[in-house]
Amino acid sequence: MAVEYKENNQKIDYSYMATATGSINVLVEGGSVMRTDRPLTNIQLEFWKDAKEKYEKYVKDIDVPDMAGMVLIVVALLNSLTFLFGRNYDKPAPPGEKRGTPELLNLARGYPWHLHNARPDFFRSLEEMFLLYRDILKHPDQNKLETELADRLNKVKVTKYMKNI
Repeated sequence: MAVEYKENNQKIDYSYMATATGSINVLVEGGSVMRTDRPLTNIQLEFWKDAKEKYEKYVKDIDVPDMAGMVLIVVALLNSLTFLFGRNYDKPAPPGEKRGTPELLNLARGYPWHLHNARPDFFRSLEEMFLLYRDILKHPDQNKLETELADRLNKVKVTKYMKNI
């Protein structure tokens, strides 16, 4: 932590806070956060880059890729799209109700994107990944992981997701 002094000999501490996307410099005065000196990074892009790096490292040139690596790629792609669509969803809540963001498939299907019509290949890949996540990965069940995951996720599908998404 660096300490800097301003007028009237008041001390300001600069510290680093860890976040999902790196560290942010934080100005602390008297124990409270005053401001950040760097805006948040593009979280959607960070998840996409993570999926791409994992694909290049664990799947692309591997004959029989590890299932865990492929699962991480699918989750990173879905997180990337969730942030992309969720951040750009601006439909106001009805009066008296709390605004909620729809599930990823409903966002992609709805206004303003209508991706099921505009980009059917993209939407089919998204739907396949989302259903895999919802059915098996979101609430992992040992039986489903052992019996269904290998049938629904393989190198061909992960490669298709990377190309279509």
